[in-house]
Amino acid sequence: MKYLILIVIAFFSVQLYAQKEFPNEIWHNGQIITEAGDTLKGKIMYNLESDIVQYQTNKGTIDTYTSRKVVYFEVFDETVNRSRIFYTLPYDKTGSYETLVIFEVLVKGNLTLLSRERLEPNIQKGGSTQNSTKRLVYDNFILREDQSIIPLSKDKKEFITSMPGYQDRIKKYIKDNKLDIQKRSDLARIIALYNSISN
Repeated sequence: MKYLILIVIAFFSVQLYAQKEFPNEIWHNGQIITEAGDTLKGKIMYNLESDIVQYQTNKGTIDTYTSRKVVYFEVFDETVNRSRIFYTLPYDKTGSYETLVIFEVLVKGNLTLLSRERLEPNIQKGGSTQNSTKRLVYDNFILREDQSIIPLSKDKKEFITSMPGYQDRIKKYIKDNKLDIQKRSDLARIIALYNSISN
């Protein structure tokens, strides 16, 4: 168990983006599995807010795939120095109907931890000037065994209720280890623990 947690901590070390380019603004080495069953290897750029994946062909042209045309893709993200895996899954973003949406898969198991990233303005005030930069924000989700996807609550009590049968143990684990459910690294540790004890 300790070994598993150490892997998770290393895998999800805190991500700071001091550089101007964010992961969705640069080309990554990786591969795409298309809905037609083709495997495309090479340079990949993605945008989760628009649910598109772009592929740079050997000829230098760029092919764009919507989430309906992609099953899976994987990239090596040099901004965090690790591989990242994404799947398209049916999800209702608007409250009216399900569409295929791209999610990053962080932890697999009885509960699968999913995430989506987006950029939002980060306005910094200083004296009489105001600087506007961007910051990377993550929205996290749980994929249940019945294949339903639910947004993870940022409220600790509500979050703990999403792990039935082990709520007291999860609560103690969060308290003893001073974990913050707002951090992806800590979320991954909690979900990994739940999966290990619920099998």
